[in-house]
Amino acid sequence: MGDDADFFARPEGPGARLGIPPRLAGWLATGHPDQVHVRAFVTHAERVLGPAPQGSARTALRLDVGLPADVRLLDQYALSHYLGPLVEWLSGHGGFEFASVWATKGPGEDSTVLAVPAEPVAPPAGDRTFTVRTSTSVGSPEFTRQVREQLSEQEPLPAGPVSLQLSYAVPAGCHWAGLWQPTVDALVPLLGTAGDDRPDDPRDGRVVELGLHRREDASLGHAVAVTGVLLRGAG
Repeated sequence: MGDDADFFARPEGPGARLGIPPRLAGWLATGHPDQVHVRAFVTHAERVLGPAPQGSARTALRLDVGLPADVRLLDQYALSHYLGPLVEWLSGHGGFEFASVWATKGPGEDSTVLAVPAEPVAPPAGDRTFTVRTSTSVGSPEFTRQVREQLSEQEPLPAGPVSLQLSYAVPAGCHWAGLWQPTVDALVPLLGTAGDDRPDDPRDGRVVELGLHRREDASLGHAVAVTGVLLRGAG
């Protein structure tokens, strides 16, 4: 486990019901219906959460995504695509500063959201663990390649649901949320591929619990250190 890895507890307790389905991130033009739906979701979640917790600069967020029972739960609905737009909106407009963000998915009639002060915990145990360090600048397409190369000797996890935690040590002011999907994209050696026609894409739908943690380290320069813990089954 990396010496520069910080982990925080998953928020527990009753979350606030959202009343509308969370929306996956989209990359289409502003004004496209997908983007409109994402914007409606994040602004609604901000209203449901209310003001950022006072007295602590470090906050933990939890989003529990309820999905119809008949969906292909392990093949779709990548959790980082739910968290990305929500965390970016809450950080930029809601006054939140997150040290840890979590998401889960499963059958359910509604989705909930919860924000509490972040509580440090000991590094968790897992079926697979790794620590990698990148030398490329944050946001470079080389980021995924460097992470994947360092994981090439890892043994893949057997099929089934997975709980994944990623702890980032990042330079001050780093666009933290922009690292999540590039990191997950590098986990093909551990998660397997999305299909024979998509050998470079991970089967990230099998992640049913995702925890993301952050600490800033000015000594890193342009580097990023990532420590990952994967555990078979739901969290």
